[in-house]
Amino acid sequence: MDPHHPYLPQPPFDRWARSARFGEDQVLAPRWRAAAPLVDELNADLPGAADTAFAMRAMGVWRNGYDGEVAAVDAAFGRLIDHLEASGELDDTLVVLAADHGEMLYEYPHYAGDLEATRERHGGLPDGLADFFVVGHRAWFYPELWRTPLVLRGPGVERGAVVDTLSANLDLAPTILRALDAEVPDDLDGFAKGDAGERERDAVFAYGHGSRAMLRSDGLQLVEHRPGRLGRAVDASRCSTWAGPSASCATSSRTARSTPRPWPSASRGGPRRGA
Repeated sequence: MDPHHPYLPQPPFDRWARSARFGEDQVLAPRWRAAAPLVDELNADLPGAADTAFAMRAMGVWRNGYDGEVAAVDAAFGRLIDHLEASGELDDTLVVLAADHGEMLYEYPHYAGDLEATRERHGGLPDGLADFFVVGHRAWFYPELWRTPLVLRGPGVERGAVVDTLSANLDLAPTILRALDAEVPDDLDGFAKGDAGERERDAVFAYGHGSRAMLRSDGLQLVEHRPGRLGRAVDASRCSTWAGPSASCATSSRTARSTPRPWPSASRGGPRRGA
């Protein structure tokens, strides 16, 4: 279900994906430009790699495509709500909007080991900055991936109530059952959110692609990376500098895998610079 890679919204929602507009990317554009000299250094032996302008335009277009898919889902969800309202069933229907993860859209760079895997495979970073920064939802565990929507509307849900405690997808089933005034089995994992005596989580956990993480209720986060993420070519201090204060890098021994590319690279038959 959208929004999901590849970010190819259908008309009329594709209008956001037709060009690179840097409205919200005024924050990211300086970050991308600051990384350009390092990317040029890593691509010293790769002629034909995407230049900074091409890569920035491509990243902007891809981000806009994601926005288009969000708009398309929003419109479809609106049609569902309109139908329930027109049929008189809305007030008797529990509507739940949830997601399993967020999405990275070039906010932070790859870890050094992942960069090495791409360089060893292709002789450099063919898509330039777009290969240097992350896209998708692999095991990076930044807030953009942790923070997901959980919105309920209908019977058993207080209108306008906001629960600001930690929640996990394990809490979905008990929360739905409690909202519908159904029995919540004692052996069911998870806590019903919004209860007067709600049991609060001390931490939430995540895992994927050989890495795992814990986020505590006091805001502290621990990430245990899979072997291979620190690498050799780019030192840990440089990785932390580009990734910002929430970054973490770890030592490694196993070969890292590169992430899938959102579009063919300019040096492998994809869209050429200026296209």
